[in-house]
Amino acid sequence: MSVTLAVVFSFAKAHHKNHTSIVHCLKCKSGANSGQIRPYGHPFRLMVNGMYIISNEYLRENGIDVGSVVVMTANNWYISTTESHLELSDVLSHLKFKGSSSGSSIRSYKGISEAFPNANIHSDARGISQTYLGRQCALVSVESLKTVDGRIHVTTRLGEKVNLYNSSRSNYEDQSINELILPVKRPTSQDDVGDVILISFGSRTEQGNYWGTCEGIFLNEDGSASEDPDRYKMTSNPRGYCLILNNMDYGIEEKNRQSAVWDEQGLHDLFEKELHFEVYAFRDLKYFEMQQRCEQFAKLSHDNYDAFVCIIMAHGGSGDSIEGVDGRTIGLKQLMSEFTSVRCPSLAGKPKVFIVQACRGRMRDQFHDGEEQADSGSSSADSTLALSSYPLECDFLLAFATVPGYVAFRDNHGSLFIQALIETIKADKAREHLLDMLTKAAKRVTDISNQVPGPAHTLRYKIYL
Repeated sequence: MSVTLAVVFSFAKAHHKNHTSIVHCLKCKSGANSGQIRPYGHPFRLMVNGMYIISNEYLRENGIDVGSVVVMTANNWYISTTESHLELSDVLSHLKFKGSSSGSSIRSYKGISEAFPNANIHSDARGISQTYLGRQCALVSVESLKTVDGRIHVTTRLGEKVNLYNSSRSNYEDQSINELILPVKRPTSQDDVGDVILISFGSRTEQGNYWGTCEGIFLNEDGSASEDPDRYKMTSNPRGYCLILNNMDYGIEEKNRQSAVWDEQGLHDLFEKELHFEVYAFRDLKYFEMQQRCEQFAKLSHDNYDAFVCIIMAHGGSGDSIEGVDGRTIGLKQLMSEFTSVRCPSLAGKPKVFIVQACRGRMRDQFHDGEEQADSGSSSADSTLALSSYPLECDFLLAFATVPGYVAFRDNHGSLFIQALIETIKADKAREHLLDMLTKAAKRVTDISNQVPGPAHTLRYKIYL
């Protein structure tokens, strides 16, 4: 009996009432010298006892998971698992378009008509079918994706538009009633396969057609096309939106922050003229208006931009709350949450920078002589963001004017943190990345009990502007 190796790269929901899956594999070969396992060819379905539909219990018992290298017969019947395991990123790194000179790669296609020449894309764009099965499974390169109501709307690299039933067990499956736009990577060249979906044709229906479904979604992890794995892509012009929320007039003379007009002017010039952002500034917002502005910018398309910056200047207090001019507060966590990949998918995988000039408590740094004013509301020394960065998602960078528990100072020329931030970025912009700039600016303002303040962040890469 002839046997061969294959790697599991996708599970799909089987059309069956029990807990079952359809398992998709790619054939593998081992290097003669290194023993390296390399996937190649076209995707296919793994069979167990002659059945494509496999119980999830069987998969668990046999340790079959995405990345498992299995042994099978020549006609794709499962025999056993091996001790080898491949990361999905390693598997998909072998993707090549059909016609590539490399014969030991995974075949992908630029569109449905190329992958399935006998398929009919229906005029209402609702599904594809074919009367002759031909190729059963294929990976198709995509330009855009969105999911809604169990279906996925696809634009292929050939410009074909179609929506398919979504059987994928991918993390991008959305069970809500809302549309979810997926963060598809922009290809860097004609030969760059980019992001792909797995389309498979199932059993013949009573109408005599085989119907295609989406059974796998494979997207670039960071959603960017950067050639440097250590940095974010930062080539768009403008770079992105810069949103400034500046609360100055609180209706009480001792609480007003009129000198913040110099901060706003300096930041506007810095981000527009020096860093090439599209800047929008809003003043004197009530607590709910701050959230409305964040919601407004989260709903905008950031597809053609590489980053987002939000600068908040106001009174603040416990739990990293931000005070509106009406005296009511809103949590910084709540404002940031508008820009998660679920609520703002066009910013998925892109850096989201939040700069906050506000107090985080009532204590005063011994560095200051007490002549400056403090951006403090009626609050105690407390901070939720000091313990855990919100939202629980990467690609956010937080820069505060002070450490938790302490006030943030300003004088007649603006706030110390913002002015130091502007000076530092202007001085270093040609040779330093943004994370270092923000840290340097923070160090120039506050150094309390040997604590090193600066941005709490969950960025995966450096930001080069």
